[in-house]
Amino acid sequence: MWEVLQLWIGQGIRHIIDLDAYDHLLYIIALSLPFSLGRYRILTLQVTAFTLGHTLALVIAASTSLPMIKTWVEIGILLSILLTAIHGIAFTSRANVSLPHYLVTIGVGCIHGLGFGSFFAQLHPEKGTEFVTSLVGFNLGVEVGQLIIVIGLITLMRLLSLVGAPTPQVSKGIHLIIAIISLLLLARLLMGN
Repeated sequence: MWEVLQLWIGQGIRHIIDLDAYDHLLYIIALSLPFSLGRYRILTLQVTAFTLGHTLALVIAASTSLPMIKTWVEIGILLSILLTAIHGIAFTSRANVSLPHYLVTIGVGCIHGLGFGSFFAQLHPEKGTEFVTSLVGFNLGVEVGQLIIVIGLITLMRLLSLVGAPTPQVSKGIHLIIAIISLLLLARLLMGN
């Protein structure tokens, strides 16, 4: 069981930090960036809300035969990245974050979790102990991977701040790049390429 847990923790980490898993990477950066300079409590709550939604949807999608249209899930994921990036451009990092904001983040986590749930279910057609161990390990790995990204982002923004870089403008610039990437990926998806 320990070997299975270790394997799936590694898979979860790779799922987040792998450049082929650009959706999680872009979303976590867009979500975290406004809070990367000193608003660590809000940042932690935001990432935890995303993980909660991701876990919930992954468990449901992986343990049931929930009918899903993969393209619609992918569109939802890309739209969530785009809207989060636009939000990061439009609002300052001092904007208030309220319960509805966290609920939206949980909902976005659900969309992202659905994206991996059916794949996970195919890997584990039997829903026994190994399935549960794999699911727990994968989600722990996702959380560790997200922490790696967030810590790297905090470190980068802190270093930029120390050298006098205009971090609010840097943040908005990164959000703009993420918005453009998500728009291009969405266009490619909708055109069937």
